[in-house]
Amino acid sequence: MRPTSSLHQGFLCVAALTGSLLADPTPQPQVVLTRGASDSWIAEWESIEDRTYFMQWSHDLKKWQYLPLIEASDDLVHSYGFTSSSEKFFIRLKYTDQVVDNPDTEDFDGDGLTNEEEIYLYGTDPFNPDTDDDGLPDAWEVRFGLDPNDDGSINVNNGPNGDPDTDQRNNAQELADETDPSTADDPETPPSAPGDYPENPNLPEDPNEQFEASYVDVTGNGEEDEIISKTETVTIPAGRSAIVVVAVGSEEYPFFTGDSSEYNDTLEWEIIPSEGDNVSGSINVNQRHGDWEEAEGSDHPEILGIEPGHIEVARAFNAPSDAPLTLEITLKATNVGDATLASYITAGILPVEPVELHPILLDGNVVGNGPGQPIPGSELPRLGGGKTNGMTEVSPFADRIAHREIKMRVVGGEFLEDRKITWTLDPLFQRDAGPFFRGTWARSPNHQNRYEVSAAYGANGFQAVNQSSARNVINEDGESAIRVNMPPIGFNKGRVRIEIEDVEGDPANVIDMEVPAVVVLDAGHGGRDSGAIAGPNNAPTHRESDLALDYTLETRNRLLDDLWELAPFHRVILTRSTDVFVEREERPARARNNGADIFLSIHLNSGAATARGCETLIQGVNNVNTLHDTAFAELIQAACAAAVTVQRVPGVKDYMYSHSKKKNVPSTWVVLNDGLLGNVGGAQPYINIRSVISEIEFISNADAREVVAGANGVATRQTYAEGVAGAIITDILARP
Repeated sequence: MRPTSSLHQGFLCVAALTGSLLADPTPQPQVVLTRGASDSWIAEWESIEDRTYFMQWSHDLKKWQYLPLIEASDDLVHSYGFTSSSEKFFIRLKYTDQVVDNPDTEDFDGDGLTNEEEIYLYGTDPFNPDTDDDGLPDAWEVRFGLDPNDDGSINVNNGPNGDPDTDQRNNAQELADETDPSTADDPETPPSAPGDYPENPNLPEDPNEQFEASYVDVTGNGEEDEIISKTETVTIPAGRSAIVVVAVGSEEYPFFTGDSSEYNDTLEWEIIPSEGDNVSGSINVNQRHGDWEEAEGSDHPEILGIEPGHIEVARAFNAPSDAPLTLEITLKATNVGDATLASYITAGILPVEPVELHPILLDGNVVGNGPGQPIPGSELPRLGGGKTNGMTEVSPFADRIAHREIKMRVVGGEFLEDRKITWTLDPLFQRDAGPFFRGTWARSPNHQNRYEVSAAYGANGFQAVNQSSARNVINEDGESAIRVNMPPIGFNKGRVRIEIEDVEGDPANVIDMEVPAVVVLDAGHGGRDSGAIAGPNNAPTHRESDLALDYTLETRNRLLDDLWELAPFHRVILTRSTDVFVEREERPARARNNGADIFLSIHLNSGAATARGCETLIQGVNNVNTLHDTAFAELIQAACAAAVTVQRVPGVKDYMYSHSKKKNVPSTWVVLNDGLLGNVGGAQPYINIRSVISEIEFISNADAREVVAGANGVATRQTYAEGVAGAIITDILARP
């Protein structure tokens, strides 16, 4: 339902005509239009309290377009500047007396799009939920990639009779059935929004991935010399580990065991893994008399429910990352010499798993220096083959490290209290020859070891063995904890593993960790800095700042979707998400302060009327990573050229950040400044941010405007976003 408000409009006619306002209970003072130099104009009007103003222009008084203006009244004179060389044009104010705190974030027509989205992003009418009057709501068209300003007369697929997914059901039917017009016959699945994480991204997707402690038990209480046997198959899910413990005990102890006892039950075990070596053995209970005697007086005589018990086997089994591991376990007990006193053998399959991570992760829905929103459930580990867990970067420029704290448990392993654990970290990032770590811990001034004491979960007797490994102990709950550090390069991966004292086999897998890829996207200009302004007949219909923001938001959404497919904790940060002014020096600083891998500043060009094509700019002078920036720029240039289909020659250009006509006044190129980005030279350039400026097209050219903002604008924007998102991910993966 549209909100109730009073809406009025005033007309001002430029050229031989004069304008007047419509009758109004609270008359709006006249707009004063002043012409300046070089076809510039300034419209001024006296605002009235509690009004929100919009402005439109027209060449023929029939078709009106909104200019990029939303002004809340402050009882002062307001002004709006633009350029036009047309012989005749018309402007008018629209305003509402509805009282609001922030007109930018309000939704005056109740269509699901904010006023700023309608004015600055989509060019739709903030007072009409269906701008093109085609029966398809603006927000619905925007959601599914249709043009809310085209009723199908320009491109039939944008109108009610269009069928973009060719499923023989037009857009009007898809709207009525609440299905997705871009995907054939699928129920409506709204595209994921930034920060739209599942309530808990860590729950197993397949019930078979659930992995709990299990036990195989045999009690030898049969007739004399009778063999009681049991065989069970247990599955360890892909990428997971378990400690298999075989423990024994007997009611014959202490009176009917020992060297002279004729009662001598036999206990046997065999473990056959689907991959790897078998484990088997046997004992008679007389052999364990001394062991049980010693255990009886200790603090932990009970093992796997046997008291007193003795561990015969403790071995780690690790399932491969891409397949489960099955264990066929056979236990036997033979009652020797009596038929009354039972002996016991138990095999416990005890998962080794992380139970909690600290701190909770923040999502990529970030603008400026904001921290982002907590990802619900990210304190719960993601387990299983191929799943990694995000790390966090605190004070990334100062610390130059990514970290996470892990609480680990051997499920059912309370009897392992005080056993020593040795922690190691294996590389997982894969390229070319084999897995390796990206970067070096030596670049961090404060965290040069892979492991440190866990501040959140306690020291647990922590001791650093060397820079690569550490040691602590298991507590009475079968738990331990540690902090893991890794060089902060996106997609850097490592596998945390442990060796437990007296447990045989390879180290057990605990968890896979991954450094998030961090990308900062900068929409050029904004607020009082509009950048280039152009339009047909030199009317101010297209501002560079608006188009740059439009393309940046599209790229952000596509990049978040692509990164989500890899892991849900990668981050995309914007320097601005609305039409606000951000100091140029602040833009690269936000990349530095957020530990970015990539900084991409998005602009549109202006020049001669014949100039066409995209180009990508780097700082080639006094740049500590020129080769890396150039490699990134080539990828962005290729993606941009594919979207607009015209490429400048040369496509990648070298600009100095100090390329300014005014001495000591920073130019646009300041966003590429290594000092502001925090880039450093030296023999280990692993932390440097790759940074370029993407100039998408020349909006001073009519054909280019049609490509980037006309009827083909939506498709161009989507193609650009798709290509640039892929280029960014490719570049981060290719870093040394």
